[in-house]
Amino acid sequence: MKQSKNNYAPGFKLLVILVFLIVIGIFVYVMWYNSVSKRANTALLDIVHNLSSNNIGLEWKHIDISGFPFRIEIKLHDIDITYLNYIFNLRNTRVVHHPWNPNHILIISDKILLGTQDNYTNYNEGNLSKYKFNYILIENAKASYSKKNNNIRISIQIEEAIFKLYEELKGMEHVNAYRLETSEIHFLNQSNASDAKLAIKINNLIFPEKSFLNDPINFITLEGNIIDIKKIKLNNFNEWLQTDGGLDIEKLFLNMNKTIIRGNGFLGIDKNYNLIGTFVLNYSGLSRIFENLYEKSIISKTTSKALSIASDATEVLAEFNNKSPEVNLMLQDGFLYMFGIQIIKIADVKNFFDL
Repeated sequence: MKQSKNNYAPGFKLLVILVFLIVIGIFVYVMWYNSVSKRANTALLDIVHNLSSNNIGLEWKHIDISGFPFRIEIKLHDIDITYLNYIFNLRNTRVVHHPWNPNHILIISDKILLGTQDNYTNYNEGNLSKYKFNYILIENAKASYSKKNNNIRISIQIEEAIFKLYEELKGMEHVNAYRLETSEIHFLNQSNASDAKLAIKINNLIFPEKSFLNDPINFITLEGNIIDIKKIKLNNFNEWLQTDGGLDIEKLFLNMNKTIIRGNGFLGIDKNYNLIGTFVLNYSGLSRIFENLYEKSIISKTTSKALSIASDATEVLAEFNNKSPEVNLMLQDGFLYMFGIQIIKIADVKNFFDL
């Protein structure tokens, strides 16, 4: 009897087919991965074009793409983002996402520097402490962006941030450096809502030695809504602030040594770029802040005494009624009022941000 020439081991054909399918699958995945990588690169160029149309510049020295096979990691070297006279410089920034989920992106940056373009050449020299200009330095920042059903969620974590403000008072050089040790910002913009939700958490806000606050703020939390966010136009950001925008603060908590403040309120700006707002605050130990303001010659002895008396009297009355002491705080026409007493003049926003 003649034997068949195709006398293979059982299952051999199935194994060959399986290997063939795996090879084809890998080939298809590699092709698809490369296609997604190219689309990611194209998306970056689209972002540059869209920002440019809003007078925002975005450029980098060179770009590397890696992460195969499970993620796409785009490393951008020395990013510069420019807007008006301001510049953001980001060092060693990585944009990471899974190829099958481009709507969830992680952005990691070792160092972010915010300053003015006039002083940008100084920023690259490394030793920032010797220069006489203002800047914000952020260390180890992570941001997460996700989009689902046209709802956008952004979360930012910062390990440390330093705000350096240089000024010259009475012919004397004076530098203020504020430091945030850790902080979080969470943002949610829902497609069917006119306002966007905002939450901020800050641990250890440390003030300069000569600040009116001798103690660091141990903990700050803020929850609220950015009003009419869909009306924001980057080319006319100040118009939104003055007409439609603002921050509706639903929950505010501040813990500073023996001073605790809780409350809610609203914050915005008026036509003259002055901060405007009203707050209802529950507190304890508020008189310590008034004493510090007087010791730093920010308010007069008469004002400090009037505020302390009003604060202490409110606390006594609240304790008698088994309630938390409450105070109304108001920002109007460039001044801060508390207990109906004008305390200090607040610098307008235009001076800070050159809107």
